[in-house]
Amino acid sequence: MTTYHPQTMEDYRRKRGMTDEGMEEARRITERYIRNYERLHHPLRYLRRACKEHADRRRAAALRSGNMSRITIGALRRYAAAHGGTVHITVELPDRTFSV
Repeated sequence: MTTYHPQTMEDYRRKRGMTDEGMEEARRITERYIRNYERLHHPLRYLRRACKEHADRRRAAALRSGNMSRITIGALRRYAAAHGGTVHITVELPDRTFSV
């Protein structure tokens, strides 16, 4: 029968050669990973990004839902820029086509 001998955290660290500096670095890396994960997976990240780029929540929601009837070109450009995109507008008339 095997007997379990509990060890302290210090015993565990010493046995594996873990230093205080190494533990602190691992803690910083873990905390940074958690912050990045929470930021990237937060349900309001698109609204925050759109608001940061001067588009209000209503416009951002309209853009995401596809309701373009009341969106200004400026708001559309800011929204696209916030997501790393660009806006290209082409006007087609019966006798000619041009880009705005």
